[in-house]
Amino acid sequence: MGYLLLAAFLGSGCLTVVSDQAPPAPTTGGLPAGGGPQVSCVPTVLIFPPTAQGRSATVPVYCTNVGSAASGVNLMIALGGTGSSLFTAQFGQGGFPPAGLSPNQSVAVDVTYTPGGISADNGQLVLDTNAGTVTIPMFGEGLNYSCQLKIPTQALDFGKVAIGAAPPTASFAVDNAGFSQCAIRGPIAIENDPSKSFHVVSTSIMEDGQTGDYTLQPVGSSDAHLVITVEFQPTTTGQLAAEVADFIGLTGTGVAPP
Repeated sequence: MGYLLLAAFLGSGCLTVVSDQAPPAPTTGGLPAGGGPQVSCVPTVLIFPPTAQGRSATVPVYCTNVGSAASGVNLMIALGGTGSSLFTAQFGQGGFPPAGLSPNQSVAVDVTYTPGGISADNGQLVLDTNAGTVTIPMFGEGLNYSCQLKIPTQALDFGKVAIGAAPPTASFAVDNAGFSQCAIRGPIAIENDPSKSFHVVSTSIMEDGQTGDYTLQPVGSSDAHLVITVEFQPTTTGQLAAEVADFIGLTGTGVAPP
């Protein structure tokens, strides 16, 4: 197992781990306590958010001298485990103080996860001193979807509309939840509408003049959503139905004019 080592000097004492708030409260964590420095690090488990291939997520670990002295302990930060090649670690902004950590002073270790594809990855962040060794498990989930369409609305019902009345409109969105562009084949049209009562009024993204496609940008972009507006203008009475491409179903009831 390979290790990436970073060294710093804190003072003689013991290394302890507490969970999940920074800066941590003093604790011995089951390791010998003494009058020298004691190092407390949080969190005790690193869980990275789901991360797309080619992107990175960083989670900090905070280590604090909760003891009474500031020199003499060699602190080494190592990455190990089966997925260690997908993680990197370095001291945070400002690095490690050359003189070591004073009592109640903290330092951040920034741990970064960069997945290689669809995977469930794990590794270990090892904090090693002559006062003891703490191993912090690390877990990450890699994603590799280039285009993922989501349609929150499954159907639109226009209710009762009189023949000849001003047609009501309704809209729904097609969202790109992926990390690269999605191309939707155009034109977007009404299907399975024998009465010809439903019509596409507008789309928030113009179709490409050459390909006829509608291009949705990656998630987080203002153009990651295609909003489609349709109208219902009944041509006959009774329950009517249609579909917008392969996206959603449309229903409405045509009634005689008053």
